[in-house]
Amino acid sequence: MGPAERVPRQPQHRTDLKARRGRGRRGWVRDGTDGVRDGTDGVGEGIDGVRNDIDGVRNDIDGVRNDIDGVRNDIDGVRNGTDGVRDGTDEVGDGIDGVRDGIGGVRDGIDGVRDGTDGVRDGIDGVRDGTDGVRDGIGCASGRSFARRGRGSGACPYGRGARPSSRSGEGLGDRWERRNTMCGRFAQHRSLEALGEFLRAQVAPEPDWRPRYNVAPSTPVLALALRNGVRRLDRYRWGLVPAWSKTARSTYATFNARAETVATAPAFRAAYRRRRCVVPADGWYEWQTRDGAKCPWYLYRADGAPLLFAGLWEYWESEGAEPLESCAIIVTAASASLAPIHDRMPVILEPGQLDLWLDPQSPRDAVDELLRSAADGVIGAHPVAPRVNNVRNDDPTCVEPLVQA
Repeated sequence: MGPAERVPRQPQHRTDLKARRGRGRRGWVRDGTDGVRDGTDGVGEGIDGVRNDIDGVRNDIDGVRNDIDGVRNDIDGVRNGTDGVRDGTDEVGDGIDGVRDGIGGVRDGIDGVRDGTDGVRDGIDGVRDGTDGVRDGIGCASGRSFARRGRGSGACPYGRGARPSSRSGEGLGDRWERRNTMCGRFAQHRSLEALGEFLRAQVAPEPDWRPRYNVAPSTPVLALALRNGVRRLDRYRWGLVPAWSKTARSTYATFNARAETVATAPAFRAAYRRRRCVVPADGWYEWQTRDGAKCPWYLYRADGAPLLFAGLWEYWESEGAEPLESCAIIVTAASASLAPIHDRMPVILEPGQLDLWLDPQSPRDAVDELLRSAADGVIGAHPVAPRVNNVRNDDPTCVEPLVQA
C-alpha cells in the first residue's frame, strides 16, 4: 500500500455513539454525586473535628484553671505552714515560759512558807507594836514630848507643814527604822469622771465606786490598761496573782514589784512584757520610826495633779473559780528628797509617757528607761494622824496634815 493510499474509516452506527455518551454522562453524574457525598461527609467530619478541638481547648482551659487553683492552694498551704511554724514557735516559747514560771512558782511557794513564818513573827511583833502604837498615837497626836523636849519615845519627829530634810533633826535618816519596805497604802478619791478625762480613757461602769482614802492590799483599785487598743479605766484587785498560780490568793509580796527585778521575777515578768498598766492615785502613805515613835506620812504631787503609778496587771482563771484580774505597783529607789522618809517609792509616770508604757509593742529598752525615781521637787509630803494605821479608817481626815496640840 502506498503512502498515498488511505484506509477509509469504518462508519459507526449513531445509536452506539448515543449509548456510549449516555453511559458516560450517567457515570459522571454518579461520580459527581459520590464526590458531593464524600465532600459533605468530609465537611461533617471537619465540623466534628472542629467541635472536638473546641472541646479540647475548653478542657485545656479548665485544666489551666485547675492548675491555677492548685497553685493558689499550694500558696495557701505554704502560708498556713508558715503560720503553723510561727504558732508552733510561739507555743514552744510559751511552754518554756510556762516551765520557767512553774519553777518560779515553786520558788515563790517556798518563799511563801518563809513569809508565812515571818508573818507569824510579825503578828507577834504587831501585838507588841499595837500596844506601843496606843502610846505613840497619844504622843504623835499631841506632839508635846517632841515640842517640849525635842525628842522622846512618844514624839512625832515633825510638826504641821514640815518637809523632810536631812537637817530636820539630829542624826535624821541614820537613826530611823523602816517598818515597811514598800508602798502599802494609798488614796484614790477623785471622781471617775475626772480620772477618765485626765487619762483620756473609757471608764467601766462602777455603780458601787466610792472615794478611797486608805486603800490596802487585796482590795479593789482602779487601774488604766490598754484593752483591745483602747485606754480603759477598770477595777482590779491590788495584789497580783500570776496566771500559773493554783489559787487566786495573793501574798503581800505581790502587791509591789521591784523595778530592779520586775523583768525577771517569775511572778511579774510575763505581765511586764505584755500587760503593763497605770494605777492613778491622789497620794500614798509611808511610816517612819524614830526613838520608838512610828509616824505616818502622806506623799502627793506638789502640783496637785493625780499620781500615775507604773503597774502590771494579770488575768487568772481556773476551773470552778471566778476569773480574776489583779494588779501590782512597781517601786524603785526613793529620790534624794524623799529618802529621809523612806528608801523606796512608787515609779511615777508623766501623762506624756503613758502611750509608751501601756503599749505591749513598745521597745523594751525605752520601757526600762521609765523605771526611775521622781525628780526632786515633784513630790510633797506632810505627817498625818496615826488613825490611818487602821484600814477601817477610810475618810478624808486620813490625808489631812497632822495638827499639833
